[in-house]
Amino acid sequence: MGKALSINEISKIKENVKNFILNTEAIEKEDIQLAERFKTKFAICEKAYKIMEQKIKNVKSTANIKLNMKSIKSNISKLNFQFEESFLKRLFGSEAKRNNKSLKKLRDALTHDFVKEDIEELKNRECEIFQIMDEFLNELKK
Repeated sequence: MGKALSINEISKIKENVKNFILNTEAIEKEDIQLAERFKTKFAICEKAYKIMEQKIKNVKSTANIKLNMKSIKSNISKLNFQFEESFLKRLFGSEAKRNNKSLKKLRDALTHDFVKEDIEELKNRECEIFQIMDEFLNELKK
């Protein structure tokens, strides 16, 4: 076990947790619903890709398939889909800059950090974000 925490350290940790909870509770219900809609639609995009990779690699499950841009580009190409690399990077890439996160990184942030700034980014980019996911899914349905 680690060293014992001082009373001051305990107090600071509790204050941080309290502030996180209060900030989260202040997020509007509509914004939470938007985040859930986004995460659900992204999960569909992610699973659709993972099924492609599963079938190409002939593995039993998608559980251990990770989103890797090199594999994504290769597998998408093998199936004759015509996505630009920049499009795939906006969807599944690793860009993590505020207001320019890939959809994967935004999903990760909304799932694991859930801070107001990520909700604001989602709200500000809502049309763009859903358009990217729709374009991806619509192309796969052709």
